[in-house]
Amino acid sequence: MTPYTLNVRLKRILSSRHLVFGGIAAALGFSSVAAPVLLQPAGASPVEGSNTTDEFTAQAIGTYSSCSAYFGLTKYSNSDLQSYSANVVNNSVSPTPIIGIDLVPVLTVTDALSNTVECVPELAWTDFTSWGTTYFNTLDTGKMIGLITYPGPGYYRIPATYGVPYVLPDTTTFTPVSTSVRFESNYIGKTISVDRTSVAAVANGVFWQTLPVSADLTDEFFVAFFDAVETAGGATQRAFLEQYWTDYTNSVDCTDSDPNYAATVATLSTLIPGVSISVCTSIFDATRAYYEAAQFNAKIGDSLITVSIANEPPPTTSTTSATSTTLLSTTTTSMPLSTTTSTSQVITPAFAG
Repeated sequence: MTPYTLNVRLKRILSSRHLVFGGIAAALGFSSVAAPVLLQPAGASPVEGSNTTDEFTAQAIGTYSSCSAYFGLTKYSNSDLQSYSANVVNNSVSPTPIIGIDLVPVLTVTDALSNTVECVPELAWTDFTSWGTTYFNTLDTGKMIGLITYPGPGYYRIPATYGVPYVLPDTTTFTPVSTSVRFESNYIGKTISVDRTSVAAVANGVFWQTLPVSADLTDEFFVAFFDAVETAGGATQRAFLEQYWTDYTNSVDCTDSDPNYAATVATLSTLIPGVSISVCTSIFDATRAYYEAAQFNAKIGDSLITVSIANEPPPTTSTTSATSTTLLSTTTTSMPLSTTTSTSQVITPAFAG
């Protein structure tokens, strides 16, 4: 994939507004944040790579709200994950930038009407304890024992885009359909690029808040569950579980008297040891544990976005010679309008006032 270049746009310093560089660093723990920028659909965007910043001077990184605080991302099942890795090209800066301090991720979250909100993604957890008790909870991790492992720190929670309507602080709703990330920094004369601006959406809301009475049993995580049961217990047990879930979505009660029930429960107890199945309704809990563990592993596996920082190319210089009776030689130099190039979208940060 050709990297999508996110160039640092130099912006005016507005003396009537306070620009807090440390505020963004704190935002990854978020002690004090401003409201996010809510933008209406924009018109034509600047052409990527054009120099249109001649009237702007360097400013500190804008202060944005936490995406988690703004959207209420308090549950693993209503959010996706991103992780970031800094790549320094040709020793362009030293030391290596720290994500969240030197290179600050800013999300642009868009709804179906092209309204956008800008906010800073927050760490989903900081250590093993917060991963198991804050991102998940002790009950969830207990049920998923053996199916998930602690992946380490450095993963950021982002709004899900499957159609969940988030209730915003002003009580209005916002339903994201896409997210994209860019990075702000205070580096001068550097080009910042990412290998991609978003990750694949994984969260789908099947087990979030309401019971999955209309679940798509052909989605990849149900299929992974059925495949695992078939591998461990055979096609008959797979068929039993497919029928169980077909009945469930049609509000048909399960029964413990099915001749395949006992053998299937034994298989599930091996695959999902964290769930005790004493009655047929507990198959729901076992399925959910396997399903959400598979989702989590998918989020981790496709979370990484690499951000690269490099020196800007040197100014383009050309030399021409004109021959006349006096053999005059002239040199012309084409200089860029500023030390950085513009982004593909004009971004206005929210400032702390």
